Amino acid sequence: MTMDDFLEIFPWSDNLVTGIHEIDVQHKRLVHLLNKLASGLAYNIDTLDLNNIFNELSDYAVYHFQTEENLWHEFMTGDLWEVGHRKSHETFVTDLLDLKNDDNNKSVQEVLEKVLAFLIHWLAFHILCSDRRMSWVVLAVQSGKSLEDAKQHAQKKMSEGVEVMVETALAMYDSLSRHSIQWLKEITERKKAEQKANFLLQRNQVMMQSTPEGVHIMDDRGNLIEVNEAFCNHLGYTMEEVLRLSVFDFDAKMTSEEIWLGIENFQPGRHIRFESVHRRKDGSLVDVEVVSSCVQLDGIKRIFALSRDITERKQAEETIKSLAFYDTLTCMPNRRLLKDRLEQVMAAGRRSGRYSALMFLDLDNFKPLNDAYGHGVGDLLLIEAARRISGCTRATDTVARFGGDEFVVMLSELDSDRTISTHQACIVAEKIRTSLAEIYRLPYIPTTQPDENIEKIIEHRCTSSIGVVMFMNYEYGADDIVRFADMAMYQAKDAGRNLIVFYDPMS
Repeated sequence: MTMDDFLEIFPWSDNLVTGIHEIDVQHKRLVHLLNKLASGLAYNIDTLDLNNIFNELSDYAVYHFQTEENLWHEFMTGDLWEVGHRKSHETFVTDLLDLKNDDNNKSVQEVLEKVLAFLIHWLAFHILCSDRRMSWVVLAVQSGKSLEDAKQHAQKKMSEGVEVMVETALAMYDSLSRHSIQWLKEITERKKAEQKANFLLQRNQVMMQSTPEGVHIMDDRGNLIEVNEAFCNHLGYTMEEVLRLSVFDFDAKMTSEEIWLGIENFQPGRHIRFESVHRRKDGSLVDVEVVSSCVQLDGIKRIFALSRDITERKQAEETIKSLAFYDTLTCMPNRRLLKDRLEQVMAAGRRSGRYSALMFLDLDNFKPLNDAYGHGVGDLLLIEAARRISGCTRATDTVARFGGDEFVVMLSELDSDRTISTHQACIVAEKIRTSLAEIYRLPYIPTTQPDENIEKIIEHRCTSSIGVVMFMNYEYGADDIVRFADMAMYQAKDAGRNLIVFYDPMS
């Protein structure tokens, strides 16, 4: 068999497309050369032809890298992403040739297996990840975004694109499984069928061991029958130990009944993606994303799965959620979260028939402190004020920082009688007013004597004006309730400050 009749081990798919035509055309050529090299391993092509393929692959990579770097440089000059991407290019050809020339009494087949594993890793993580990310930045900049906005846009797409990478790797793996069945059927018709099947096994092993994802294969009872080193490391077991496990031993999220039901309903030809929690050997838990495929080999059901540690992604999601819904200074809910909770309380009040109260607080003597000592000392006072307000409320109540020196307190599910509920709200408001009126003692280092680093204590009095509105089955919306409380607060200020005023729609 000639090299023109090569195997398409790594088929081109839409998942490899970056969106930049020139780059995609060159990537197709690189994938083509990679397939030719893989076929050389499968068919034992002579060394001369393989040398030609190596030379062609190296030369084309240099040409392709130059094209990419010129494009990245045009839109991302001097950016850290551009610098890092260029450095990854610099090592590619050197590493490739070092692997090719690594004789050390190794056979050509052994050298090619190492080279192929290296190239598989490059394909999966450079083209699928790094090149796609850089392309998304360029396309975003071309559409009018700033470089920083374009990078944030690319990062967001990358968090979604990891799923594409896993799907692509799994599709390659499944494709190889289907090819193996076809090749085995052709054993009696073609002399080289056995060599093809052997190559497939080698190829599967190379791919399983080269991918950083945790590959595990299970039977129809959930027992592990084959895994890669990454999966062993993921769970903290040795290969011998992990092959004695079943999915029931390490999945810490689903019940046994849910696992059994999932296996029984998982039919050949189906693919699923889901998040779960894995229990490691030491008992620690790790969040994972699993992409799984069910196949039937010679009438036997097998489940192929790739698991990926998503701990960092989960932490990032929590950070983003915190930034979106909580004030960074006081760690209290912000306006957005307050509105969401207010709407929930309004809905609950319509069902229960109980009143709730919303208080709008403004610190009366805050600006002079900021003007005299700076925002650093002002922030310390806001943090202390937040602590005092929270100390006057229940765990079920909501205390939010509305902005600047303004706070909002929401008391939910008080009483079905308006008079009683108003009295309850008045007691809490008075506790807050009294607490906030107590003297503040705040540390301060004068900027005029920075070398001495002598800390002083500033004593400051800062009362509050509080507006309160009672509501239950209210005809107005959440924004109106906040506005009414704000109006009452300004009435308290106009009346002399350090007062509590309840909103009266008739006033």
